[in-house]
Amino acid sequence: MLRFCLASILIFLTASFSFGKEEIPPNIIAGKQVDNDAKLTVGTKLVGIWDKKNYLVEVIELKRDKQIRIHWIGFDKSEDVDVLPNTLYHVADTTQTRKVRTSPLPKEYQAYDKNGDGQIGLYEWERSKYAEFKRLDKNHDGFLTPQELAVKVSATAAAVVASTDPAVTKEAIPNPGNLEAYNGMIGQSVLFAVTGKVEGQVIGTGTYTTSSDLAAAAVHAGLVKAGEMGTVTATFIESPKSYKGSAANGVTSIDGPEFTAAFTLK
Repeated sequence: MLRFCLASILIFLTASFSFGKEEIPPNIIAGKQVDNDAKLTVGTKLVGIWDKKNYLVEVIELKRDKQIRIHWIGFDKSEDVDVLPNTLYHVADTTQTRKVRTSPLPKEYQAYDKNGDGQIGLYEWERSKYAEFKRLDKNHDGFLTPQELAVKVSATAAAVVASTDPAVTKEAIPNPGNLEAYNGMIGQSVLFAVTGKVEGQVIGTGTYTTSSDLAAAAVHAGLVKAGEMGTVTATFIESPKSYKGSAANGVTSIDGPEFTAAFTLK
């Protein structure tokens, strides 16, 4: 009887330990990369990556030289370790980042989209290619969107650029509205025919996001007047970290964060 009671107690304790253990599934969604200067506190939950899978980690101690000690939750193959914050990621807010996309991913990237939501999360990317992911992730939110991967431009623009040397086109292309279709043409220039207007969103001053309305940006830049027809040359460049808005020539542009690509006008 005593032996039976002891065995029962042992089984109960073992079961209690198993049920009480934190079981966090791998491949939770990683969001923006943590900055080394981020103000973290003990108890903060972040995402760590191990063997191509994402795991929840908890900050258990703030160390010297910006290092933090983390505990891997639900992953008992790793001891608590000291790391720099930028080796970790914030937990993505899925209500903010996982949205239905209106344009498809380029064909060469569609195989990465394991859950079919129209974008590629860090947790879906190959660990050996994280450097490439970081380079492509222009806004550093842990997701690659169709806009960030838009390496192809419209057939008309591609044909015109390919048929001429130097890079700037000699034949004006009709105004496409905004220039997001040209995000993959960094370092190249295209000639556009526009009719100036003061309506439409413009982001930046001198350097504009490719989401800006081209005709309004041309008026803001002083190259054409509202209602005036003319041509402008857009040169596509890497996006700056931020954009500063201003009022000029009847158009008020706004501030904005880093975008997929940018352009200047002349």
